[in-house]
Amino acid sequence: MPPERVGPYRIVRELGRGAFGAVFLASREGLAREVALKVLFPGADATAQARFQQEARLASQLEHPNIVRCSDLGRDAQRGLHYLALDYVAGGSLKERLRAGSLPAEEACQIILDVCRGLAHAHGLQILHRDLKPDNVLLDPAGRALLTDFGLARDLSVGRLTAEGTIVGTPNYFPPETLGGGAADARGDVYAVGLLLYECLSGRRTFPGTDFMEVTAQIRRGRYAPLERDCAPPALVAVCERALSLDPARRYPSALELADAIEDAAGSSPPVASEGPRPALIALGLLLLFLVATGGTLGALILLDRPSAAPPELALAEPARPEPTLELAGQPSP
Repeated sequence: MPPERVGPYRIVRELGRGAFGAVFLASREGLAREVALKVLFPGADATAQARFQQEARLASQLEHPNIVRCSDLGRDAQRGLHYLALDYVAGGSLKERLRAGSLPAEEACQIILDVCRGLAHAHGLQILHRDLKPDNVLLDPAGRALLTDFGLARDLSVGRLTAEGTIVGTPNYFPPETLGGGAADARGDVYAVGLLLYECLSGRRTFPGTDFMEVTAQIRRGRYAPLERDCAPPALVAVCERALSLDPARRYPSALELADAIEDAAGSSPPVASEGPRPALIALGLLLLFLVATGGTLGALILLDRPSAAPPELALAEPARPEPTLELAGQPSP
């Protein structure tokens, strides 16, 4: 059962739960708006406590329209609970939005541009996110995207919380260089944005699956199903493919340069013309009108006797699966 109160906050309902903590919708007397209250459980280990404290510190530094704002942090001494109050974003996550399938290219570009802008702000403060995935992109009711969950972020200006060679993040969104023991930089986050763009345009993960070794093998090879021609303009597909380059040196060097490339690709793509009536359909319509007007039956019988076209197959979005965040010491076996 969730607590009725944590510090000065009254708990409204639970929003989500993990191994070491939970997030609640909460209110506070004197505040007109509700908050997302992230609470660390008392039994959390030392690493989880250190990450929670780091997230609170980093979140308090990040003030940007495309990053969820931290408004308060503290400790409920009576219950032994550390908490972090974040702005509540009522529109849900990108993961929830993608359950309905792929997004139109224009909407996908707008979301990814928002992600790039928030990410560029964090990178400017020497902060790597390291866990970009649809769960950690929230959408407000107006459609604006905001980054959240800096629990695995790395502050390049201070020491590490993890040992050299430790892999952190969600397996389906690992940058390939980290699988070889390499250190990720801003281009690792750029790669993850490429994964998000691919998923928005196609409605499926770039590297699907739940088996760790199978997924990471796909990432190492860099082989994924190409985007269909009707998913996006060719220029935008090329931007996505460059962001997903196996070699970090071939990717966009920064989130801002990726954003510029997306804007250029969207701007250079001609608008899709609405498809007008086809000549064959026009002719068929005129014939039907003639038959009705003349009372003819032979032509109508011929038309009715034609076999109907089979209904098109539906492309179903991959069902949502739980995707735990992992912290793995050392390198996985090839």
